[in-house]
Amino acid sequence: AVNANFFHAGNYPIDCFGLPFGLDSIIYSLFTFCVIIMFFKSNKKDAYILTFSSVIAIMFSACMQLFADLFTIGSSLKVWIKFVNFSISSVASLIAIFIMLEIIYKLKQKGLNQYVLLILGMLIVAIINSSIYYTASTLINGIPENILQLLLTSLIGKIIALLCSLGTFYLMNRLEKNKGNLSKQ
Repeated sequence: AVNANFFHAGNYPIDCFGLPFGLDSIIYSLFTFCVIIMFFKSNKKDAYILTFSSVIAIMFSACMQLFADLFTIGSSLKVWIKFVNFSISSVASLIAIFIMLEIIYKLKQKGLNQYVLLILGMLIVAIINSSIYYTASTLINGIPENILQLLLTSLIGKIIALLCSLGTFYLMNRLEKNKGNLSKQ
C-alpha cells in the first residue's frame, strides 16, 4: 500500500504499447486482495487492523518524505502537495476499504461465493478509491494532458491484479484442501 504512492505513472511511467503504465494500480490492488484474504481467513476485525496499520504506514512514509524534502530542498508548494496527495490516498483507502468490508460482510452472511466476494470487493475498492483519489488529486494538481491514458492504464492494471488475485486465491484454497487431505491420511 505504501509503495503504490511512489510507483505511479506520474513518477515512473512504464511505456507499454505506447501507454504510460504505473505499478501503483497493481500494487494497490494486491493490498486490497490481502485485506480481503485476511477477512476470509480470519475475521473482519483483523482485516480492519491490517487496513489501519497500512494507512498508518502510508502516513508515516508521507511524513518521512515530507521531512526529507523539507530538510533537503526546503518548503515549497510542490513538497506540500506531495504530502497532501499521500493524505488523500490514506483517506480514500480508509473510506473504500470500510465500505467494501461492510458490503462483503453482509453478502458473505447471505452465503455468496468467496470468489464472487473477492471480485466484488476488489471492484468496490477500485471504484471508490479511484473516484476519491483521482478527483481530489485533479482538483489539487490540475488535469494531466494524458488523463484518459492514465485512467485506462490504471483500469488495465487493476484487471491484471484482479486476475492474479483470483488465481492466487484458487491456489491457496487448493493447497489448503490438499493439506487437509494429507492430514487425514
